[in-house]
Amino acid sequence: MQGLSALGEPPKKLQILDGCFEHFARHGYHGLSMRRLAQKLGFTTGALYHHYRSKSELFCDLVSFHSKGDIAALHNHLENQGSYIEQASALVDFLEERQLYFRKMIMIVLDLQRERGMGQGIDAARRRVTSALQQYREFLRQELDLSEPESQGLLSLIIGTFVQKEIDPKRVRFSDLRNYLLALRM
Repeated sequence: MQGLSALGEPPKKLQILDGCFEHFARHGYHGLSMRRLAQKLGFTTGALYHHYRSKSELFCDLVSFHSKGDIAALHNHLENQGSYIEQASALVDFLEERQLYFRKMIMIVLDLQRERGMGQGIDAARRRVTSALQQYREFLRQELDLSEPESQGLLSLIIGTFVQKEIDPKRVRFSDLRNYLLALRM
């Protein structure tokens, strides 16, 4: 992910956060232990625990790190777009250009949801995901000048588009998302 140091994390933590994303995407929350993650990242287990007390703490930081980075990158991408139509088009371009990343992020979050009743760590991770979703909603509301229901609907549509793209990639098109966004202002 570009701009890692700009988010204020120490270099080792950045290396962990950047590296663990792919492993959570590949193995899921439940399928990845701290020991296995340390091996995959080239750290000792002790070194990983030096930075994170638990897998849930690491996961919470991962979600915060990526959501802040996503919002900053999207803000930069939309910054010079004037009209709503230009912003909506730029948003869809941004999502389409980074579709593999966003599909992985959504799969990581959906995998976490399967971990019902697994303790405080899972509950903290879910709260962090809920907080990140609220930040995305608020960003969309402010940046595109949407109402609360419109921003909630748009975020749901974006997530749904990525999930459908996993299931039926030939049928789902980002142009449909673009058309929906344009219809909001017609």
